[in-house]
Amino acid sequence: MYIMNRDGFMILTMGFTGQKALDFKFEFIEAFNYMEEIIKGETFSRVEIVEANIKRRYLLRTELSEVNRSIERGMKRQREIKKELKKIDEQDFSQLQIFPRYADHELKVIFPNRRIS
Repeated sequence: MYIMNRDGFMILTMGFTGQKALDFKFEFIEAFNYMEEIIKGETFSRVEIVEANIKRRYLLRTELSEVNRSIERGMKRQREIKKELKKIDEQDFSQLQIFPRYADHELKVIFPNRRIS
């Protein structure tokens, strides 16, 4: 039994004979192996790029979800704060109206959006 690698097999199966033919076979095998390495290298690089992009996409989508949840919490808190401020303004406005020292002008400065009666 003979054990032969691919390069040896190619030399054996290529029917050319003589030194020039042998040199050609070696150059052919060298070029073939070089192209194979390039192709494998590019394929591997492309696979690595795709895998990296998959991971990156996952991380970005996760971060985006968290940002959206933060925005939703912030908007909810903003509505709560506005309601609380409105409630405080209404309480203070009604309280300040009964004190004579607050002139209409002062109330308008403190509460610019309220109608002074």
